Amino acid sequence: MNNSVLPQVLVNVVGALGELAKAPTNRAAIRKANGMAPLVALLTGTNQELLINTTRAIGKCAEESENMA
Repeated sequence: MNNSVLPQVLVNVVGALGELAKAPTNRAAIRKANGMAPLVALLTGTNQELLINTTRAIGKCAEESENMA
């Protein structure tokens, strides 16, 4: 994900991904769009809201074994 994006925008986008990831078809779409690596890369940040949303999104995606490869 682009680091020049305003932090609150990124928090909201990742939060939306977490909500979308509640549906299996959306988890597959995130995987097919190579969205897991950018989410994992966000785990190195220090923004608490972003970390919470990121771990939620990754956690939902982890419900599909295909996403853990």
